[in-house]
Parts: sequence; C-alpha cells; structure tokens
Amino acid sequence: MTVSHYDLVIIGGGIVGLTLANRLANANLQIAVLDQQNLQPTPLIEAYDVRVSALSWGSQVLFQNLAIWPDIEAMRLSPYTKMYVWDASTDAHIEFNAREMAETNLGHIIENKVIHQALLQKLTHSSQVHLINTALEEINIEPDRVEVKLTNGNMLTTKLLVGADGINSKVRELAGIAVDYQAYGHTAIVATVRCEKAHQQTAWQCFLPEGILAFLPLTDLHTCSIVWSCDTSVAERLLKLDESAFAIALEDIFAKHLGKIELLSKRLSFPLAMRHARHYVVPRIALVGDAAHTLHPLAGQGLNLGLADADKLAQVIIETNQRQRDIGWLVNLRAYERWRKKENLSMILAMQGFKNLFGSSLPPLVWLRGQALRLINKTPSLKHFFVRRANLQQRTSDHG
Repeated sequence: MTVSHYDLVIIGGGIVGLTLANRLANANLQIAVLDQQNLQPTPLIEAYDVRVSALSWGSQVLFQNLAIWPDIEAMRLSPYTKMYVWDASTDAHIEFNAREMAETNLGHIIENKVIHQALLQKLTHSSQVHLINTALEEINIEPDRVEVKLTNGNMLTTKLLVGADGINSKVRELAGIAVDYQAYGHTAIVATVRCEKAHQQTAWQCFLPEGILAFLPLTDLHTCSIVWSCDTSVAERLLKLDESAFAIALEDIFAKHLGKIELLSKRLSFPLAMRHARHYVVPRIALVGDAAHTLHPLAGQGLNLGLADADKLAQVIIETNQRQRDIGWLVNLRAYERWRKKENLSMILAMQGFKNLFGSSLPPLVWLRGQALRLINKTPSLKHFFVRRANLQQRTSDHG
C-alpha cells in the first residue's frame, strides 16, 4: 500500500468535479481527482451525445475565464436565440427572443461529453492536478486531515475532501450527511431526433397534463435533443413503443412546429427526484453539484447550479489558502455553504412550484396558469426578469 498526500482530493471526474479542478489548477495546491471512469481525453465522435445541458450566461463566463470556452466552440455548441413555451391545456404561450433583450442569444445547448472533453483537455497541461482512475472505498476523518482509502488498495491523505460524485454520493454517505428527498413521480426520457422543419435556433417546451416535453436545438438545423419528463406510468408506456410509434407520439405534440420526427438515438430514461443535503460542509468535507442537490429539469438549471457551486467553493479555497489558513477547517468552509445553499434551495422550490402548477388539472389552476402565461408574454419587463433569473448569475464572475 502506498500513501500519498494532496492538499485537496475531489471524488468525481464529471463536469462539476473537473470544473472545480480547473478553477484551482493555478492556486498553488496539489490536487487529485478520482473517478473509476476513464479520465483521458478521447476524440469527439460524429454522433451527438444523448445527454445535453442548457448553459446559462454565467456558466459561459466561468468557462471563458478558465480559457475552456474556445475548446468547446471548436467542438460543438448550439446557441439558442428564442424560446417558445406553451400550455397544451390552454394554448397560452410565451415567446422569448434574444433580440428583444439586446442579446446575441439566450444561452447554449451543449452536449455533456463536449464540456467534459474540454475540461479534461485543459487539465492534461496542469502539473498541479493529478487524474487518478480508481474509486473511493472508505474515509477516516481526523482533526487535521482526511484519510482516503481507495479500491486499488492505496491511501491518500488530504486537508479537504470534496464530493462531486453525483446523486448517490459515497462521500456524502460516508460523511453521514443527511438528505431531504422527495420523488417527483416523473421519469425523464432523453433522445436525439431529426425534425422535418428547421428548429430555428429555438428551444421549444410544451407543458402537458402528464408532464413536460422539450425540444432543444443542436448544431444541425434539423436535429434536436428531446427531454420528455412525464408521469412514470406514461414514461413506461412510451419506452415500450418501437421507434416509429415513439416518433409519432412526439409528432402529435410538436408536428405543427417541427413536422415529421425521426428518432436518431437510443432512448435513455431516469427517475426524477428532489434531493437536498442538509449540510454542504462538515469538518474537512464539502459537497458540490448533484452530490448536494438535484431538482426537476423543467428549466434546465441543474448543471448551472453545480457549476456555480464549483466556482464559489474554489473562491473560498483560494482566499483561505492565500490567508495561509487551513482549507479544510469548517469555519473557513461555511462561507461556501452560506453562498450556495440559499440560492439552490430557492431554485428547487421554484421548480417544485412550477411542476405543481403546470401538472394540475384543477380548472382554477388551469385558468390561472393560462392567464399568467398571457400576462408575461404581453409584458416585456416580466420577460426580461424571467430570462435574467433563469441565467442565475451576472455576466461577470468574481474569481477572488
């Protein structure tokens, strides 16, 4: 058994964990990123990744500051300039247009693998970040360090252990951090489709009695990524359909906007639930991204919240290290929790409210949401408010 010491160990080499590592790559800290999946860059294949994310302006600024955005642009990304949202029960709708807000776009739809590759490529040039293909087995928290036992038999010690290891976070479990949990009763189906009509760089979203269906524009003008979040019983029925029948089900809802639909990929599905860690930090442990919180994807904000976590935790670590204080002390980590927990909880509750409002078939609520959509669509100031709120962060990013 070998024992190695790092100032910081990040468990999880996904987008949020790698963003944190990039953010700290020049902070005079020795960092290890652990993941049992391959952490070496691989060539981008032609087929689109089924999993995509809607990146906000704030997330774009973060990647620009990390000099990662040019690498993303060199691969694939799709700006969207309009959003068209409607309620199938009332035919009320809202249309957002970047031009009306003096912006070039409302955000970007980017494949998760593109973001991941760009982050990995940048880290291959870092002498301070070490990528290790192994998994966490046990931890032992001491007053001055965390001892991290690995599945390969080796051990690491570190001042601070960060859990960026997703919804079933082992770091969170081993640290004994409780989670508030609520199943949404929805399952999300994701796939890539080809549309007869061009998507016009528009993000389309329809609220249905049994869920929400979104078409997100990709680089090819006739190709979209779909996210269909619906009652689990409905999802099970949809997943049993063959490709042709599933495409017809999509057409029934979107045909007047996008015409005939062809399925280009396999369908993936996953259950949806709210999770919120009661603590983001405990002595020598911090949680970021899905390890700390998950929410309904109806507004596409999950990854943006996780990236904001990584940004703010990095800022706290950098400032603490510059003051020559211990980055693992709880008193120094509290600022991160104060910054992020309130913001994340606010978004979780907002998404819960939207889901309840648009998922209800009660006539008064159906009438109310129809009136609300019509009012917002006629009021430019309200449109501006919702777009700015959805983008979460300011156009600048304070790196401390």
